[in-house]
Amino acid sequence: ASREAAEQEGEVAKAACAVAVKLEKAGLEAEAEKVHEWQALLEGGHESGADVEQAAHHAHELAHQLRMDGKEKEAEEVEQLALKLDSFAKAKLEVEVMEKEKEAKQDMKEGAAAGHHVADELRADGAGELADMVDNVVEEVEHALGGEMDTEETEHALADAKAAAARLREEGKEKEADEMAGMVVKLEEALHAHHDAEDLKHEADLVDASREAAELEGEVANAASEVAAELEKAGLATEAEKVHEWQALLEGGHESGADVEQAAYAALALSARLHEEGQHDKAEAVEQLALKLDSFAK
Repeated sequence: ASREAAEQEGEVAKAACAVAVKLEKAGLEAEAEKVHEWQALLEGGHESGADVEQAAHHAHELAHQLRMDGKEKEAEEVEQLALKLDSFAKAKLEVEVMEKEKEAKQDMKEGAAAGHHVADELRADGAGELADMVDNVVEEVEHALGGEMDTEETEHALADAKAAAARLREEGKEKEADEMAGMVVKLEEALHAHHDAEDLKHEADLVDASREAAELEGEVANAASEVAAELEKAGLATEAEKVHEWQALLEGGHESGADVEQAAYAALALSARLHEEGQHDKAEAVEQLALKLDSFAK
């Protein structure tokens, strides 16, 4: 996965370079400079998944701005780059998840090894009961390591490891207590790495959701443009203007779910009025747009 991500990184950097050149040829120097910044980020080789995700977000915004400025061809080029950045961000985040999960498991294994060592020392000193106590903690850790790391089991093992360290100190086993404290640290580090992995998984899921929303947003904006044109041809200028407002809302790229939901309600109301006026074909077109708006709002 890491090799594939590296290959994808190079491909997206080349795509960014190509888009920047096209923007420069179109006289869009400021926009080209932004794209070159994303290219440099990728070519630097030290970017995180979150960095790429942020670049993708800015690319979507730039595509929106270019479209609003009437630069449809350039907007489409930047939008395609944004989608490539989205895809790479997800791949990069997934690699980071695997790295964190590997780190967590390694910490768990080192913690278990430390516990085994403490138990062996205690048993050699004739402290069999204390050795059994430590062995029980080690068994918990090793069980939590089976398959995917179990957070609840690891937290329980951590609490027991802390209690075991305290018990050893009470029994005067300072050296072994210190070694158990080391095991506690390893388990805490494992949990921290595991929580980081979970956060990264969530970020990767958000990248998917954001990309899908951006694609749907574009589709609904195009549908609104077509409906507005149909209404204009029918001489319904006022109604067409209202639909153009919803189109502009979507193309602005900063609308909230509530904004789109309100537009969907307004579209349904307009459809009902057109039906009442006998404009059934136009009413049906607006109603279909309302359904698309409602789907996007969700």
